[in-house]
Amino acid sequence: MIEYGSEGVKSLNGMFAFAFVDLAKNQVIIARDRHGMKPLYYAETDAAFVFSSELKGIHASNLVSKRLNESQLNHYLQFRYASTPYTFFENIKSVTPSNVLTIDNSGLFETQFSEVIESAGKNEIDVDKIETLLKSALTRHLQADASVGLFLSGGVDSTLLLALSKELGVSLPTFSIEHNASVGSFGTEDSKFAKKAAQQYGANHHSFEVSNAILGGFNEHLLHMDQPIGDSASLLTDFLSKQAGQQVKTVLSGAGADEWFAGYNRHKAFLYYLKSDLLKGHSKTLKGAASLLPTGIDHPFRKPFRLTKKFLQNLDDNAQTTYLNFLRFKYFNTDAIENDITTDDIFKWALNHDRQHYLVDDLLMLGDQWSMHNSIEMRMPFLDNELTSYVTSLDQEALLDKGKKWILKSILNKYEGTEYTQRSKEGFGLPTGKWLHDSLFAEQLDFLNDPQSIIFNYVEKDHIAKLVQGHMSKKQDYSLEIWSVMVLVNWLKIHFN
Repeated sequence: MIEYGSEGVKSLNGMFAFAFVDLAKNQVIIARDRHGMKPLYYAETDAAFVFSSELKGIHASNLVSKRLNESQLNHYLQFRYASTPYTFFENIKSVTPSNVLTIDNSGLFETQFSEVIESAGKNEIDVDKIETLLKSALTRHLQADASVGLFLSGGVDSTLLLALSKELGVSLPTFSIEHNASVGSFGTEDSKFAKKAAQQYGANHHSFEVSNAILGGFNEHLLHMDQPIGDSASLLTDFLSKQAGQQVKTVLSGAGADEWFAGYNRHKAFLYYLKSDLLKGHSKTLKGAASLLPTGIDHPFRKPFRLTKKFLQNLDDNAQTTYLNFLRFKYFNTDAIENDITTDDIFKWALNHDRQHYLVDDLLMLGDQWSMHNSIEMRMPFLDNELTSYVTSLDQEALLDKGKKWILKSILNKYEGTEYTQRSKEGFGLPTGKWLHDSLFAEQLDFLNDPQSIIFNYVEKDHIAKLVQGHMSKKQDYSLEIWSVMVLVNWLKIHFN
């Protein structure tokens, strides 16, 4: 930094959020890694420039008043997180990933250090090159002064990291969660596949059963939450990190693989939408058909019904609106979306939206917060600069040529991982759809009986009450929306009541 200044940040690979004070130039430089793996916040006042890796660090300075940023409430209710560079606090911003802030006597300047790489066109994807790049990334991430473990779900991403680690001659302890059989289709089969993968690739596996007793730590969890993230994976990551932290100090995560290799169901659905003439102009009819699919009760077809329903109900004649509908809660969808896309490659825009928003503000944010809270360093090999730079250079639609995440699946198949590449994709979260009917949730819904609750300053009480009633009737599964509201209500109570 002394020699190259802010230009030197371009050469860094990996996660970082740092400040460099140059006394000779009377200058301060703060920077955040290009993928947003580490958070970094700042605030300007008449008296000072304050920055920290935690929002609570800025408040601890007593130089910035704590005021709610009401503009982010509507965004949160739809997307379940605040949108970078904004936070839930007025006058405090988040540094955008790949950005450098320079502060000197002339003021504050923000620049972006990552290069924009354009797709090379219809080039053939070199799977062997991607495997080589991933192995190189993994080799770097395995270097540590303390023991390294792996969060293993038995899905493609984490199982591939496990298989390649074995290929590199490294045996990793693995950690996963399992649901009680009583939750039925509201749970996942992750533990079954994780145990098989650990045995197949020679890992010392640790599995931890999660019951609704975990909800007893909900309020304590929120006390340490910098700003609300309405994703039950937050509490689950906190729990798993605490368990793993008793044995390792570093864990590998498969985070980023879905965003960079088109692994979400919405990616496949959106590309189908873009290429289907049948769907165009029939969105209203298809939405009506979707209402016939039951998703609020436990039955064998609940998960595929839920996916189909989500797809049909969110269709719109405008492509940008359709994709944003896939991402947000329809129940709180009040914004009129303007078509502000400046590129002809709408599918590339969709993937980049996930990489720059959902990945950064939800997954990486909660991963960093709860791993660090439990004294663990979480590392993401799929977000290695060399690997993501190569993927960015490819035609993005080709990432789905042979199905979701076909590139990673083809590599895992080489290492006898067909069983894991053929399983259905399942999300990482709690079976709140089932648990909401249990008495343990009653206390968290008490705010509905309090007309003075701060949430009703921003959302009508009847609107939330109907949401809860709709779920309790078992006609629809509104568990994700209700969890998001519960997090917001209790977090606001802690900070602003």
